[in-house]
Amino acid sequence: MAGYAFPESLVETAWVEAHLYDPDVRLIEVDVDVTSYVRGHLPGAVAWDWSADLSDPVRRDILSKADFERLMGAAGITNESRVILYGDQSNWFAAWALWQMKIYGHERVSLMNGGTRKWIAEGRPLTKDVPPRTPVRYTAREADVSLRALLKEVQAASETGSATLVDVRTPEEFSGKVLAPLGLPETCQRGGHIPGAHNVPWSEVCREDGTFKEADELRALLTQKGISPDRPAIAYCRIGERSAHMWFVLKYLVGISEVKHYDGSWTEWGNLVGAPIDREKFRRIPHASPRIASVLKAPGGKNPLSGRTKNYVRRQDILAGWPVEMVSYEVEGCHYCDIYSVSPGNRLGGGVGTSAREARAKARDQAWEQLSDLGRRLSVMLSNFQDAFLVVDENWELTYLNEKSLSLIGQSYSESLGLNLWDALPELADSLREPLTEALRGDGRTHLEVCLPSKKMWLNVRTSPTGEGLAIYLIDITERKQAETELAVMNRKLEAELLERKRIERDLRKAKQEAEEMSRLKSAFLSNMTHEIRTPLAGILGITAILSEEISDELREFIHLIDNSGKRLLDTLNSVLDLSLIESGSVSLNKEPVRVLEVVQDKLVFLEPLARRKGLTLALGEVSDVEALLDYSALDRILNHLIGNAIKFTSEGRVELDVCPVADRVHIRVRDTGIGISPEFQAHMFEAFKQESTGMDRSYEGSGLGLAIVKHLVERMDGAISVESAPGKGSVFTVAFPRAPEKRSKREARLRSVFGSSRERGPAG
Repeated sequence: MAGYAFPESLVETAWVEAHLYDPDVRLIEVDVDVTSYVRGHLPGAVAWDWSADLSDPVRRDILSKADFERLMGAAGITNESRVILYGDQSNWFAAWALWQMKIYGHERVSLMNGGTRKWIAEGRPLTKDVPPRTPVRYTAREADVSLRALLKEVQAASETGSATLVDVRTPEEFSGKVLAPLGLPETCQRGGHIPGAHNVPWSEVCREDGTFKEADELRALLTQKGISPDRPAIAYCRIGERSAHMWFVLKYLVGISEVKHYDGSWTEWGNLVGAPIDREKFRRIPHASPRIASVLKAPGGKNPLSGRTKNYVRRQDILAGWPVEMVSYEVEGCHYCDIYSVSPGNRLGGGVGTSAREARAKARDQAWEQLSDLGRRLSVMLSNFQDAFLVVDENWELTYLNEKSLSLIGQSYSESLGLNLWDALPELADSLREPLTEALRGDGRTHLEVCLPSKKMWLNVRTSPTGEGLAIYLIDITERKQAETELAVMNRKLEAELLERKRIERDLRKAKQEAEEMSRLKSAFLSNMTHEIRTPLAGILGITAILSEEISDELREFIHLIDNSGKRLLDTLNSVLDLSLIESGSVSLNKEPVRVLEVVQDKLVFLEPLARRKGLTLALGEVSDVEALLDYSALDRILNHLIGNAIKFTSEGRVELDVCPVADRVHIRVRDTGIGISPEFQAHMFEAFKQESTGMDRSYEGSGLGLAIVKHLVERMDGAISVESAPGKGSVFTVAFPRAPEKRSKREARLRSVFGSSRERGPAG
């Protein structure tokens, strides 16, 4: 820690292990790969997800003060706690968390030097247990904006040079050759860097084990890159995590007093309309000086960086089928070699030796180790694929298979390795040999679907090129194909059903037209017939009235029979015509507020003589003076039928009428003490021409149309009709109509608008 500006900001792994169970210490893990924590972490450590816990995704911003306080309190961190942050990728996001903690004023916070990688390399303890944390209250300070650079300040620094812009991305990102490091998503539309920025790749401030370099090395690196510790600096990267890492180095290790972090970084600038950018032709710059300073440090403090590099060699090489870039160079008699993957900035290994061969051999050993580790991880990933994956060389021999592909071939891995693809999967030879041969000779890519009859499987076949042949993906799409087949069958059924539906619709339209024509003919027939019958019938009734006064008493009885029969016939004709007009919609109803009690009283006066002749009492029961929305004439006809029926089917006793409001309806009940209605007939009593007593033995006259007319009229006025009856116990017919809105006087309305409702006014009114 010697030489660092703020050595307390960095702790070593040994110190952390010694303080694992210190109640004052809180360990927080923040990773690029948010799944690393569950695979193993430091005992007692709590995980923070950088994308969920340390970000506001709605505003694309750091945490607000309130959210920061909740995060700290939930982790059991008090204002006095000593917080140790660590993570993968040499503490990228751990540094980002530290930056936010400094913004909100938490002083006792440090990074664990080397992060998770160094801890594991030293064999220190790991656990999968998640420690319990008791939430505490945490109070943050107001945000220290001097630690953060926003867009306007960065634009000013680019235009005026008021601060040194430090771009910590790889040289390939800085030059614009790539938009993001290998394996990371592209978050911008343009490649390049902010005009005036200096490129200091974050990896150059770290050793191979992920720990930070010594203070002298860091200062020498910055001097070489043209960065003065006496000028303000602003660090940026792609999304802000690597530049937080560099911000920590510049402020707490090197000691630059004015350092800001531009967390908007290239994601903001690279997508900004109208923002200028710089690009450079990509070239590889040997990284000998900063990498070997500690190795070549000469006695007496002589800096070997002043020596010239020579025998610089750059060439493409192939390491286990992986295309790599090898950089060899010599500095003052010492030979160096670095090996990079062709993805920019990804260093696989490096070596130092007394000869170029020795340096390359050491670099190859390191590269082999990294590639072997990568190969093991890839093998685990491919083995766990849910779909078959295999690799063939240019002679169609199988060089790799995962577990799923072995199940297709039906042999073990050792038996399958080296087999010819067409011998291993003979059923696919006819359909795949030609397209895969074209892919092997061309760009290595193809996409088609084939069937594997023996297993009743459908496979989606995709290929991609490898250094020696083809990678083949066999994706099981059997369920999809079955679904497509079922869908095709269903489509055919639907088409047939659609044709049948269209035929039925044609038949229905034809039947409707015929029914309408029949209805028109029926109406015309009834109209003509009633006219033709009514006219002579009216004459007959008129003549009988005259004859009843002029003939002798002996013949007056016959005249009386003729008169009664004629009136019955006329009543039947009127009912038939009324029903016909109602069913055809020819009757126009005008709904308006009607005082129901007034209509009922008029009807009682009209029918009272009929009841008196039968010795019945016709009276009102429970009544209220309310209004309903209905047609006056229709209500008159409804009451005429209901009260008339009650009188007709009651031999002794009484007929009563109730008028009462029920919620938003007005109920009219007609109760009698007559013969009642059987339950069997109640289901048919509103049908036309239906009567309970029929034939020659029926006791009561009538056409059976009255209740059918009543039902039609009630429903036309949005009403409802019901009946309660039992043989020998009388009947109760109830009709319900919508209640009319209450009318308010002008004075009442005025008082309500000024003082509120009467219920809201006090005793004083």
